[in-house]
Amino acid sequence: MNETAGTVVSRNLSSVQQADSPFLKAPLRVRDVMTAVPVTLHVGQYVRDVLNLFSAKPFHHLPIVDGTRVVGILSDHDLLSFLAQDPHGLYAKVSKVMIPSPKCIEADTVLSEATQLLLNNRISCLLVVEGEGKDAVLQGIVTKTDLLQMFFQVQLQLERQVQSRL
Repeated sequence: MNETAGTVVSRNLSSVQQADSPFLKAPLRVRDVMTAVPVTLHVGQYVRDVLNLFSAKPFHHLPIVDGTRVVGILSDHDLLSFLAQDPHGLYAKVSKVMIPSPKCIEADTVLSEATQLLLNNRISCLLVVEGEGKDAVLQGIVTKTDLLQMFFQVQLQLERQVQSRL
C-alpha cells in the first residue's frame, strides 16, 4: 500500500489573483489542479484497508492498481454503500467493491473538457494517466473539489477586475 499522502501539483492559486495572471490568458489544464502521486491500493487488498485510509486521510477517492496498471477507483461513497449491504464485508477484496475501468484523462487536457467529462458521466473524479489502455501510467487524480476550487479562484479574480473598473 502506498501510504504517502498525495502531492499537490498546483494548489497555491495566488497567481490567479494577480492582474497579469497567466491563468486568465491561457486555458487552464488538469495538471494545474490535480493531485500528483495519489495514495493507491492494490487490487488484492481488503476493504478494511480502505476504511483505515479513509479514516486517517482527508480524501474521498482511491485509485486501485495491479502492479503499475490502473484497474479501478473506489470512493468513500462506494465503500459505505458496500458496507451498508454487507456489514461484515471488511475482509472482502477491494476488487469486489471498486468501480472497474475508471474514467481517465491526460494532464494536458483543458479543465473545461475535464469538467464536461465529470458532468456528463455524473462522477466526482478522474484519474490522470499518461498513455492508454494497459500501458497507462497513473500520474494523479483530479476531483470535482479541485475543479471547484480553481473555478472559485478564477471567478474571484474576474469579480475583482470588474470591481476595480467601477
